[in-house]
Amino acid sequence: MFDALTEKIRSAISPLRQKGKIRAADLAATIRKIKLSLLEADVHYRVVQDLITRVSERLLNQKVLPTLNPEQQILATIQQEIEELLGGSCSVDFRITLLIGLQGSGKTTTAAKLGHWLKKNQRGNPLLVPADTRRPAAVEQLKRLGKKHRIDVFDAPTTSGAEKICKQVVAAHADKNLIIDSAGRLQMDQPLMRELERLIKIAKPTTKLLVVDAMIGQEACNIAKSFHNECGLDGIVLTKMEGDARGGAALSMRAVTGVPILFLGTGEGIDTLERFDAASIAGRILGMGDMRALLERSKSVIDNESAVDVQELGNVREFTLNSFLKLNRMLSRMGPVAEMLAMIPGFSKVSKGLDLSAAEATRKRVEAMILSMTLEERGNPRILNASRRQRIAAGSGTSVPELNRFLKQYEQMKKLLQKQGAAALFKGLARR
Repeated sequence: MFDALTEKIRSAISPLRQKGKIRAADLAATIRKIKLSLLEADVHYRVVQDLITRVSERLLNQKVLPTLNPEQQILATIQQEIEELLGGSCSVDFRITLLIGLQGSGKTTTAAKLGHWLKKNQRGNPLLVPADTRRPAAVEQLKRLGKKHRIDVFDAPTTSGAEKICKQVVAAHADKNLIIDSAGRLQMDQPLMRELERLIKIAKPTTKLLVVDAMIGQEACNIAKSFHNECGLDGIVLTKMEGDARGGAALSMRAVTGVPILFLGTGEGIDTLERFDAASIAGRILGMGDMRALLERSKSVIDNESAVDVQELGNVREFTLNSFLKLNRMLSRMGPVAEMLAMIPGFSKVSKGLDLSAAEATRKRVEAMILSMTLEERGNPRILNASRRQRIAAGSGTSVPELNRFLKQYEQMKKLLQKQGAAALFKGLARR
């Protein structure tokens, strides 16, 4: 999410590791590098200047604590300042949530993700409202997402306009948490704002969320300011944070607009809407990991259905290739390998130079190899002779040596699980 920014900040600070104390010259050189790193990450220049000034004032001539070296102390100071910059947590009323934004920002997908998040966190009974009648595919897309993930969708008449739909749903479904997907435009214009004003007057939303693409950098701040001035936003959802976004929008948004970031969209899956947490994000930016987010992801994939699968994994005597496949798929639902590993504290220090994209590709190739086997072969890999291995390699688009390596790793993993008492581990996960 913040890989490039993290690497540059850590690189700027690392020379201080061996220093006895923070001297003015050392601090000035480090601060200059951090400032450039933030600007290159597309953080708003005023935000950068304010942040750098506060960090400098706190660190200059400050004594190094006995338990910390200068590198650790400057990291701790920057983390505190970033947390303050991003703002603390705030309460949200999800009774009637209106999603607004430009086309292509991910409003419709975010509506389904938010509905899923509300159900998962027991925040009421969500109802998705397809009020984007301008984009032909928007209504069908929302219905399809709702059906796929078992989220109710308001069955609006195809000939109704957005205002009529909102009037009907608010009157008929006061018992549900309404998530209204409104229409967007390719750019800011007065007709869009007037339409939103009418929708707000009719729906009386308890929360107005702006959905904005993080990949557009500082322009996201300008868009948010314009919508906030016209509509009075209650929060922001930053989408596409898993892509090539440089992180500047996330760091700048609260300071520039005064509107809190409430959620981050970190992928295409229904579970990839994360509640924004300033401390967690500051930790990720500085390469300190985020174990809390990692644990939350593990909980989200172990739902009622997969908990049964986890319980089965506890029987290591039958940890077959089918078991391995279930475990592989469960981990894949938690997100990309690189993203999960980045949440582990200290991993950024040891991962430099590693091609983690290869790990993601390997995971997919392993699944292809297992799926190319018969049920009998998955249950008893010992019957895999040379001809069977050639068939599996050809069917999965891999090679026999690659298949042999995987099978060897599988046997090693099976022995390790037996040795470490994996039954208790998996059964514990199933009870979470």
